[in-house]
Parts: sequence; structure tokens; C-alpha cells
Amino acid sequence: MSDNRCGYGYSNPYAAWGPMWPFLAPWMQAMQAWSCAMAGFVPAASQCAPQPSWNECATVPKVSVKVQSKHRATDVTVCVDAGADSVQLDVDPLKISNKTEERWLQGIKVLAECGHVSVVGKVPDDQPEGVYRGVIRDSSGRKRGELTVEISK
Repeated sequence: MSDNRCGYGYSNPYAAWGPMWPFLAPWMQAMQAWSCAMAGFVPAASQCAPQPSWNECATVPKVSVKVQSKHRATDVTVCVDAGADSVQLDVDPLKISNKTEERWLQGIKVLAECGHVSVVGKVPDDQPEGVYRGVIRDSSGRKRGELTVEISK
């Protein structure tokens, strides 16, 4: 017995399916739809209640931001997909998006743990102002969200 309550623990309605639930849920919903349709031909059969879509089952993780900056105004915006906390995350290099010149922001990392995604790092003191954007990806390269850092003086 483990103290790990993450992943497929008490809060996941698909705990019995384990890691295969993303593949089984659409099939189960198809079977439910078929059963509900056939129930209409059975006398005195009750109507089926609608079930949530399989992609609504994963919850969006909580996000915390700890970015140090000496700039007067540094805004960090993070958008992550549901279930992003269950995989290893990395962020593409943050590239400036409001200028024609090519500038990058280094030193920002994205960390994931069960139910929580953290953005940590430090903005260099000599970093030029601008809006820097990068894609948050999992270890397979799949997009899991987006990170934006806006520096203004």
C-alpha cells in the first residue's frame, strides 16, 4: 500500500481503468450511447443520464509562479492543459513576440507534480522589455500549454 494518492487515486472516477482510461473512455461512451438508444425499444426502460465527455475527466492542475525579477513590471501568464501535471514538462525557449528582432529569455523552467504545475526562474537584470512566449511541451514533444512573460519598465 502506498501513500501516493495521485494519478489514479481516490479523486479519479476512472481509477478502475488505470492508465488506459484515455483510450477506454470513448469506447465506454459509445457503448453507453448504444445502450441508451436501445433502451428506447424496451418497454418501461428508464432513460439514461448524460455522462461527461472523456476529455472532461482530467482536471486542470493548479499553477504557481515564482519568477524573480528586478524589473518594475513582470507579468507571467501560464496556460496548461488538463492532465499536464502527470507528465514531465519543459518549455521551449521564450522568444520575443512584439519586435522584429530576435531576442530570447533564458532561465525559466516548468515543473510538474501531481495536481500542480510550477513555473520557476529568474529574469536577468539586463533583459530587454517585451513580450516573450514559449510552448510548454511534454517529454514526447506534444504541446501541453503556453507560457508568456511580459517585461515592462
